[in-house]
Amino acid sequence: MTYIIHCCVQIFTEDMDEVKSLPRENVLNFIEKADETLVVPYLVHYTCIILFVTEAMLLHEQLIWTITIMF
Repeated sequence: MTYIIHCCVQIFTEDMDEVKSLPRENVLNFIEKADETLVVPYLVHYTCIILFVTEAMLLHEQLIWTITIMF
């Protein structure tokens, strides 16, 4: 059973459009009910993605701002 749940978490963290469109709160609720020890890895995965995307957006904005000032 634990192996199956680990596979589910792996599926929920795949870089696929179908996975990205899943309601995160529902996925989190499913994982909590299935195996509480997998909640942290799931949340860490998505926290890292959110931080990466946010940082990338900030760097992109800085790049645009810098180019605008230079030219």
